Amino acid sequence: MDGVDELLLRKFNLTLPPGLLRTAFVHKSFSFENGACQNNERLEFLGDAVLGLVVSHYLFETCPEYTEGQLSAARSYIVSGTSIAQIAKELNLGQFMLLGKGEKLAGGMDKTSLLADLLESLIGAVMVDQGFESARDFVLALVGEKLRQVGEFSVDDPKTKLQKLTRTQLVYEVVTEGPPHSRTFKASVIVNEKRFFGQGSSKKQAQVAAAMSALASLENKSS
Repeated sequence: MDGVDELLLRKFNLTLPPGLLRTAFVHKSFSFENGACQNNERLEFLGDAVLGLVVSHYLFETCPEYTEGQLSAARSYIVSGTSIAQIAKELNLGQFMLLGKGEKLAGGMDKTSLLADLLESLIGAVMVDQGFESARDFVLALVGEKLRQVGEFSVDDPKTKLQKLTRTQLVYEVVTEGPPHSRTFKASVIVNEKRFFGQGSSKKQAQVAAAMSALASLENKSS
């Protein structure tokens, strides 16, 4: 894991115990093939909770004009599997994942779900080793660009802003997942022949998150 050590130290001034760091990169398929080797699922569980809390608190403090629904949509955009996996890809973390043979052949190191879980596991590892403050700082460093993008959406509702920017009638497709008591809504919208996704606990939140994703892409291209 020497490459990971160097990456964390260079970009985040962060060091972790070798054993804990390795566990954060062990997918369950690898542990299944290698006996009692511990995998990263518990760390991912913890990291997911830390990520959600840090982002929620940051948005609450810095976006006082946002309603509860807007806060939820912004958080969904930032912590969605797609967004977190994108950050992991930018850091080239997939190459360090320890995968079972089958998962590796199936291209696991590039899968959105596995990359998102990996980054959340890394957040969990920082939490375990160094506590909440260090984990919070790590999260804010990871998602800082997406938080900046969300801050720029505060003047207009993201859907309205996207509509003005594209000057087209946008159509949002929404699908529902999960049991009735715990629904998750996933929305998508096509802009310039590219599909953007978002998710939330309501149709509106999912649509706003999808609009945020599209806006972020468009504004990155124009900058």
